[in-house]
Amino acid sequence: EQTKILVQQISRRNIWNDPLIIMGDFNAHPFSDARRALTSVIPSLRDPWKVLSLPEKGTYYGSGYLQKILLGSYRIDWILADQKLEILHAEQIRKTEAGSEGLPIYPSDHGFVSAILR
Repeated sequence: EQTKILVQQISRRNIWNDPLIIMGDFNAHPFSDARRALTSVIPSLRDPWKVLSLPEKGTYYGSGYLQKILLGSYRIDWILADQKLEILHAEQIRKTEAGSEGLPIYPSDHGFVSAILR
């Protein structure tokens, strides 16, 4: 349902056919129905990880056992870039701080994704 709303909003606002960049916390792996629905309606969108042949690595760091089993090895946070844009670089940033007992503290339960486009 949310994918349909996103596509409707893009269709209404992108009247000049500008290059699109869609990014966010989708809570869905790259092979999900939500992702497929989005890229089938807007086929010009490309995944920087696939274009650059980067390995798939999970972006969910949460503590829920079931979530880790289901989502742990997949990016659930993605960037999709229009084919009009050149994809120069993409990475997942795992930033941590040392906690009071020396254990890592993450700023979020999701890793950050980043891309350089031109």
